[in-house]
Amino acid sequence: RHTTATALHHYLLLPHRLAPCPLIIFPARIHRRFMSSSELLGADSSDEEEQDLPDHPDHLVGSGEYQIVGIRYYAGVAHPGEYVVLVREPHNPYDRNAIRVDNLHGEKVGHIKATMARHLATVMDAQRDVRLEGTIPRKGNAYNLPLVLDFYSTNSTEDQARTAAQRLQTNLRGDYSFRPSQEFGARTPSKSSGPTPPVVVAKKKMDWNAQQAALDKMFDNTLKEQYKNLPKIAMPSCLTGITLMDYQVQGIKWLVKKETDATPAPFYKKVKEKKQIMYLCEITQSSQPQPPKPIRGSVLCDEMGLGKSIQTISLILLAPPAGVEYKVP
Repeated sequence: RHTTATALHHYLLLPHRLAPCPLIIFPARIHRRFMSSSELLGADSSDEEEQDLPDHPDHLVGSGEYQIVGIRYYAGVAHPGEYVVLVREPHNPYDRNAIRVDNLHGEKVGHIKATMARHLATVMDAQRDVRLEGTIPRKGNAYNLPLVLDFYSTNSTEDQARTAAQRLQTNLRGDYSFRPSQEFGARTPSKSSGPTPPVVVAKKKMDWNAQQAALDKMFDNTLKEQYKNLPKIAMPSCLTGITLMDYQVQGIKWLVKKETDATPAPFYKKVKEKKQIMYLCEITQSSQPQPPKPIRGSVLCDEMGLGKSIQTISLILLAPPAGVEYKVP
């Protein structure tokens, strides 16, 4: 079934220009290398080259909840659900085990509580086959924030990961926040506690016809909304010998509207942080002081053979970049 303008995206890559679009990064897929302050100062351009990610999944060997303190002394803010970056500060004048916490914009949020950082610093300094991912699980107060750390073994085999997990537990001896995963050393319940109750799984048969009907209705309603207030423009006069179908004309008008009308960036909302207006991205849960740029452009996603090339050429002719004029003989 033809769906000319039901695209829910907002970008179109054209041969003559690239429509501006926001870049969304999902930190959970980024393998961070936690560097000390001395390494950061001594890093050269070769260190900035992106390294190939391993082709094997990392093994979750444990996790724990920790505290970020000193947040009232820094301008950086981290929201519930936001990923944060850990930076070792071995030359911190107050604590050689200091671990700084930055948000996604690189702004300082605070430090891990000293009594907790004492154990974590050993892992970050000495155990390079373990990486940490930090997330803010919920709101804190004016003085501290909760922090959930997941510990991953970067070894390729399960046996190597198990060895790394055992060494991790040794390094974190005395860290009562850390809990090894069930697969890599978590304590199994004793027999005296009785048998574990079976997991109850509820089965429900899906009505796929109803699901399809609901999707069709959703896309039909979206199509009607997309076709509202289309510009009243004539098609390019140079398209001689070509008869455009009605859906192509509608699609071209829709493309021109999306290319010329600025749409507010989705997934952002105004919030007030530390007496300052900020813009919070509801996807990454990170905020920024400047408003996001409005979005222009769209996605043309007709099926093969329905005339997308003619529609794209028409769009280029009808909505040229600023200062560009196409002369048609």
